[in-house]
Amino acid sequence: IQFNWIIILVVGAAITLMFIGFISKQQGISAVSTNLLTASTLDAVLHGYESIHISDAIEIPKSKINFNCNSFSINGVSKQFGALSLFSQYSLETDKLNILSFGWDMPYRITNFVYITSPDVRYVFIGNSDFAREVFEKARGKIRADGFTNTQAIQDEGNDKIRLIFFEQNPEMPENLNGLDPGISALKINGDENRGIIEFFDSVDGKFESRGKSYYIKEASLLGAIFSGDIEMYSCNMEKAFNKLKIISRIYNKKVNNISAQYNDIEENSVCRDFYQSHLLAISNNISYLSSLNSKSPDYENIIKAADEIEKINN
Repeated sequence: IQFNWIIILVVGAAITLMFIGFISKQQGISAVSTNLLTASTLDAVLHGYESIHISDAIEIPKSKINFNCNSFSINGVSKQFGALSLFSQYSLETDKLNILSFGWDMPYRITNFVYITSPDVRYVFIGNSDFAREVFEKARGKIRADGFTNTQAIQDEGNDKIRLIFFEQNPEMPENLNGLDPGISALKINGDENRGIIEFFDSVDGKFESRGKSYYIKEASLLGAIFSGDIEMYSCNMEKAFNKLKIISRIYNKKVNNISAQYNDIEENSVCRDFYQSHLLAISNNISYLSSLNSKSPDYENIIKAADEIEKINN
């Protein structure tokens, strides 16, 4: 009888373990399926937003999403997004994503920059200029954002990550946020709606330490710096944007040269020929300049000048 009970216990334990293993395996398969579906859906959404100007919020299963310059991963499931310029923090753990996109025109459309964040990240804009208010209005959309004219008015609202954006002033740690390292970072902006210098900061022991300077060209580029996790993320995405600028500029330059050559062959249409050639030469020179840019060390004053000149002549 004792032996029979031992056999029953052994067999029962084996059956129980088998069912536990089966359930665990099904749960694992279900989790992987959910991650795959979430990653595929987010990938489609991001590439869709690359072609439109939008501010949106989407809900997803609670996930940890890791981003780098060329891909993102959701609980180990990765997706490449290649040439898309996507500006974000390196890691977001959330069930809701806030997504914005703005066009980057130089002056013709180059691409749409896509910015992604979550309600857990708070963006605080500190400045008292018309430009500061303009950027604040453009950025906030559906994101968690506040505007202040000084740091002393900023209160701790329990956010895990806080990004402070300072306009024309050196970053300083708000008294009410002191001690919240390392979830606080800062960005210093010196410039206007067309171009300027930006500097990235991390908080260390209650003080901000610089992590490097860069530049922005047009407000879409500036928004990229605001939403980027650090200077490396920002620089990598701007390099992709400049590569697109060069490719598209070469296409337009070839088109300009083809138009000019076409009118050279029409002797009787001297009025159109003279008009186009006098203007197309100026446009071609500026487009040639934009098609040869180096994203690592550009002269952004001349970039803006060339883009403005093309737009003026084209109009």
